[in-house]
Amino acid sequence: MSDTRKGFFYSKEFACRFCSATFTVWRLYPTTRTQIERLDEYFDIAYYKSSDPNAMFCDYMLVEVRVCPDCAFSTNDDTQFAGGSWDPDSHEIEAIRAQAVSRRKIASTAPGLQAFPREVPDAEVSFKLGIHCATTLYNVSPRRNAIELARVGNYALKAAMMSERLGQPERVDTWRRAALES
Repeated sequence: MSDTRKGFFYSKEFACRFCSATFTVWRLYPTTRTQIERLDEYFDIAYYKSSDPNAMFCDYMLVEVRVCPDCAFSTNDDTQFAGGSWDPDSHEIEAIRAQAVSRRKIASTAPGLQAFPREVPDAEVSFKLGIHCATTLYNVSPRRNAIELARVGNYALKAAMMSERLGQPERVDTWRRAALES
C-alpha cells in the first residue's frame, strides 16, 4: 500500500490467543456508512457500493473477518484475540487448537486472506473459516457460547452475498440454507 493511501487507513495489531501468531490488519477509517448502496430487504445486511480503483474505499464485508495467518482462527470479534475481554475455558482452547489443521486446509484455498482489501473469493473463504470457528466454539459449550450460533447465521448470509457476486446461484442457496439452519 502506498504512503499516500495510508492516511485513509489505520492498522491494528492482533495476536492469536490459540497459536500466539501476531498479524496486522488494515482498516479504512469508519466512513463507510455513506458508501451503503442499499439494505437487504429481509436481513438488514448492507450492500456496499463497489470499491473505488484508487483504494479510497473498501467494502467492509470483504475484510470483516480477521484470520490468523498461522492457525486460521477466524472471527469478526476483536475480543476473541489475545488481549480481548473474552476468556475461553480450557475445553474451548483445546477444541480450537485441535481444528487448526482443517482450518489451514480451508485457508489454503484462498491465497489472499491477508490482503487488504480481499478479493470476493477470499472473503467467502474467510466467512467459511468464521463459520468453522464459531461452530466449534458453540459445539463445545452451547450455553456459554450462544452468540456463536448467531455468528454462524451472519457469516453464512454474508458468504451467500459473496457467492451472489461471483455468479454462483447454487452456492447462494446452500449458504442461505445454512443460515436458516443455524
